[in-house]
Amino acid sequence: MTRRVERNPRPIARPATLALSLTLLWCLPFTGCASTPAAPAAAPPELERVRAFQERRAAMFRTLESTGTIELRSLVEGGESFDSCAMDLWRQGDEFALRLRKFGERFLWIGSDGREWWVFELAGDPTRLVVMPLDRGLPTDLPLEESLLGPRKLLELAGLMPFGDQLRADGLEPAEDGLFRVESRGSVEGGWNRLRWTIEPRRMLPVAVEALDDQGRCVVRSSLREYEPIAARDQPIGAWPQFPGKVFIRDATGETDVRIFFNRPNARGDRIKPALFDLERLIETFKPERVEHRLDRIPSPSPKEPASP
Repeated sequence: MTRRVERNPRPIARPATLALSLTLLWCLPFTGCASTPAAPAAAPPELERVRAFQERRAAMFRTLESTGTIELRSLVEGGESFDSCAMDLWRQGDEFALRLRKFGERFLWIGSDGREWWVFELAGDPTRLVVMPLDRGLPTDLPLEESLLGPRKLLELAGLMPFGDQLRADGLEPAEDGLFRVESRGSVEGGWNRLRWTIEPRRMLPVAVEALDDQGRCVVRSSLREYEPIAARDQPIGAWPQFPGKVFIRDATGETDVRIFFNRPNARGDRIKPALFDLERLIETFKPERVEHRLDRIPSPSPKEPASP
């Protein structure tokens, strides 16, 4: 007798399972391509908290030294001027020194003793020294790129100075890409004495600084990039301040461009010596052929007509 083996019959879906499957299939077109809801915009940090954080940061940079490279570009009659220089920077309190060398030769030395600031133009013929009050406007007869490397302007545009007490009372205002802005008064008299800071809210670090004229127009803008913590005197590793590895500065006309690439900056000051900020000793070393003292108030150049190199 032949034995017939029956195959397992196809299972029949239960009513509850069938209903659930149909429901999921019906919902699939609505859920499978649904976009992820946008994250809510970050709330601005409290203005006083941002100000206090920047003050603590700036206080650690009152001692500063770094090597690096500076690129100076400017439009001149007949074309473009470009200089790439090796840089050494030292700061001790209000004293400041910036040395630039091109192909190993002296090019510029910019410095301050906390009362005056000076520029040694060492590649010109004749060589020249210009001495100016520290708290006055930018000189009109210096190349604009030299003026932007002056002690206070450079430190402000690099985001290394405190905001000061004269912040706008309405606090932080929203900017693009989730950033926030705040305006303050700069440390130099005359024009360009207002600053607009763009702040990244999570780390409360400036990512851009703009110098404004009396009408609130942007005259010069800096972009601060590639933050890294740097060693600071008497500070544990976890408290080291964030420092921008690159600072790009450009005037509103696009005719002047300064790019600073810092290399191994630190806030310890192990190599800083008083002679770096001693004007008389610097004069003995460089022996400039022309010396010009500017003791009167110096107006800032117009944003529409930046000083030509």
